[in-house]
Amino acid sequence: KSWIALQAKGGNQLFDITSISTYGKDNSYAERGYNRDHENLEQINLSLLTSAKSGLPLWYSLLPGSMSDRIVLDFALEMLNKFDINTFTFFSDRGFYSDSNLKNLTNKGIKFTIPVPSSVKWQKAMIAEHKLTLRNPQYVIEDKGSIIYGKTVYKMSEYGRTWYHIYFDPARKETLTAAFMQKLQRYKEELDSNKPIEEHKSTYDKYFTIKETPKRGKKVSYNQDAIDEYLNSDSCFWILMSTSEKDTTKALLQYRERNDVELHFDDLKNLADLYRLRGHNEKTIKGKLFIGFIALVILYQLRKDVNDIPKKKRHYWSVNEMLDKVDIYSQIHFIGKYKDIYTVPTANQRTIFDLLNISYSFKGKEVEPDTLEK
Repeated sequence: KSWIALQAKGGNQLFDITSISTYGKDNSYAERGYNRDHENLEQINLSLLTSAKSGLPLWYSLLPGSMSDRIVLDFALEMLNKFDINTFTFFSDRGFYSDSNLKNLTNKGIKFTIPVPSSVKWQKAMIAEHKLTLRNPQYVIEDKGSIIYGKTVYKMSEYGRTWYHIYFDPARKETLTAAFMQKLQRYKEELDSNKPIEEHKSTYDKYFTIKETPKRGKKVSYNQDAIDEYLNSDSCFWILMSTSEKDTTKALLQYRERNDVELHFDDLKNLADLYRLRGHNEKTIKGKLFIGFIALVILYQLRKDVNDIPKKKRHYWSVNEMLDKVDIYSQIHFIGKYKDIYTVPTANQRTIFDLLNISYSFKGKEVEPDTLEK
C-alpha cells in the first residue's frame, strides 16, 4: 500500500490485463476464458497497474482465467480505492471500451482516456463528418520525423465534459496501401498462371473479376470499385475519447505511454519465463508471479540506466541484448569452507558490467565500481 501511494498518487495510471496459459491442473485460478495468446489451454488472468509518468510497475493481481474484463475492472477500482488512490486518469485499450465500463468509471469520479473501437457506429459517423477537413496544416502534429493529423471535438456527454480526439496517420496509410497493392499484384499473377491458392479465394472474389470466352479464354481484371472502397476506407483514422485531456497532442502522447504496459507483459512472458506456466501448485504459481513482478521493477530501473548510456558507448546494444550477453555469467556456491567462485567474464560481459558500474570477478580479483575507468 505504501509503495503504490508513494508512486501513484495524483497521477495518470495505465491499466491492462493479459492471460497466461497454464498446463497446471491443481491451480484454482486456471480456467477456460478469452486467451489473448490464442492457445487452447486453461489460463490465469493477470492485471497490471503502471505509472504513466514513469513507466514503473505499481501493482499486479492474479485473477481467475474465466473472469471478464468488466469484472476485472470493478475489482481493480475497488482495490485502488482501498489503497486510497482515488484521483487519477484511467488509460486502457479498446477491449475495455463499453458503456457500462465508462459509466462505472464516471460514477466513481475517475477520468479516462480510451480509444474507441472502429465498430462503434458513432465513431464512424464522427470520422466521416471530419474526414475531409482533418488534413489541414492547422491540425499537423510532428511525430518523429513524420506527421499525424489531429483535431478535437468537445461535447457534453453522459460521462461529463468529453473531448473526442480524431487522428489520421498518412504515413501508415501509405505503407498499408503499398502493401495492399503489392498483394493484389501477386494474387493476379496467381490467377493469370492458373495457380490459385485456396486461402486467397475471398480476396479473389472481392477484388478481381474473371471472364472466360471461347475465343479469348480467361481474362482477369481488377475490381476497381472494390479497390476504391478500400482506399477510401477509415483505416488509419481513429478516435481517442477523454474526460481528462483537452489537448489533441498531449492526449496522443499520453496514450502512447501505454506501450509501457505492453512492454511489461512482454518482459513477464519472455524474459521472466512466464509465457506458459508449467507448475501445478497454486502457491508455486503465486510465488513465481511475485518474483516476476519484482523482476519487472528491476528491469524498469535497468532500462533507465541503459538509456542513460550513449548508444555508441554501449555498442548500440539494447537491454535484451545486454541481458543475453551476461546470461551465462554465473556464481558457483560451495557448502562448507570453500568460497564461492564466478565464471570468467567475457570481454562483452566486462564491458557491460563496467558501463553499469557493477563489480565482478576477473583473473582472481574483484573489480569494484570505484576502480573502474571513468
